[in-house]
Amino acid sequence: MSFLPILLAALASPITAQDTPAKGKLPWFEGSFEELLAEADQSERGVFIDFWAPWCEPCNHLDRVTFSDEGVVTALAPYLCFSQNTDERDAVPLTNALGIRSLPALVFLQPDGSPRDILLGFQSPPRMREELARIARDEGTLPGLRAALAADEDDIIARLDLVLKLRSFGEFSDSGVQLDRVRERIEREVGFDPTSTRSRWELALKLRAVEALDLFEAQKRAIRVLDPEGRTAASRAVVLEDALDRMRARLDDSEVRELLAEETDGELLFRGWYWVRSLHRSHLAKQAGIEADFERGEGRDKTALAAERRRDEHLDRARHAQRLAWPSCPAALRRELGLEIVGDLFAARERSDEAERIFALEVARTLIALTEADSDHQDALACALFGLGREAEARAALQRGLELAPGDSALLARLESFSGRE
Repeated sequence: MSFLPILLAALASPITAQDTPAKGKLPWFEGSFEELLAEADQSERGVFIDFWAPWCEPCNHLDRVTFSDEGVVTALAPYLCFSQNTDERDAVPLTNALGIRSLPALVFLQPDGSPRDILLGFQSPPRMREELARIARDEGTLPGLRAALAADEDDIIARLDLVLKLRSFGEFSDSGVQLDRVRERIEREVGFDPTSTRSRWELALKLRAVEALDLFEAQKRAIRVLDPEGRTAASRAVVLEDALDRMRARLDDSEVRELLAEETDGELLFRGWYWVRSLHRSHLAKQAGIEADFERGEGRDKTALAAERRRDEHLDRARHAQRLAWPSCPAALRRELGLEIVGDLFAARERSDEAERIFALEVARTLIALTEADSDHQDALACALFGLGREAEARAALQRGLELAPGDSALLARLESFSGRE
């Protein structure tokens, strides 16, 4: 990807210095984007750009939590840090040039202004520190992937990673060229071990990630031929994927549950139970809730109550699946799933038993161990403690959350609801 469009965009429509609100502890560059690029080139320092908007809550959470983490601040010290409010009219050329389509977006540029890497969505402090260390090693960055391919043009995994990275910057034309080169190498069976189910499944997962579903299905068929008895984890993964497809089509998880009951591989257990949880929580429970609201609006209270019972049954099944997915949860999803588990158990505390409530506290403490300086984590801890009748400790956790996020309306409302109940 050429850096010329970025420079041209900056010069054609200069992005002026902004009155940046308090955004953590990072030293934000106070000049224009054009001045930023000039300084980066002269000082040979990389550039870090935070694309945000005032209405974006994950962006605000980055400011309060991640950009206030001392380890993150230290790791970003080599960079010139630039804050870009995407609601500003003069931000359009830069957001277009870098293909920014969602917020928050954290972009890294080389000293010459060329793209290096991009992170999308909220990044917890531990996750951000891991990503910054990876980028410092040039692993999975645009320059790093291009260097890997220069050393070995048949590195098919690196080429697929490059496809994803180019797409994240909105470079769909170049990514399409790279995907065509992947297809050509797959036809020649170059860049992977065609006799290994593990190698083929690693390739298949990358192909699914880039939405090359025809190539993904072809790898699944090849794995079935290599291991018709399903002895390898890769072969069992293929069986599970097919079962998950049928589950989504039929809205019936019985086949998947039977497979997972016999499974021992952590990655497969997580994937299976995560999608069982999604079926019940995000689809069936919502569907029953909509039906209950409609029936009550029509004055059919008995039918509405039946729909509400179905909704609660699906939410209970989702919580069961969450609990089984949690031990194998990858680090990148631990915060998201942990907050969901504690929140769902708190909402259903009248239907949960003590073992579930203790489990919620264990999950909340795992979140606190990830980072204590996160108001969402303190809120989760408060909810878990409250569910176990430990109201004073719950209020103390909320007070710590409010120290991290002063004036947060949700935390204040929660604190008020928890008050006066010893």
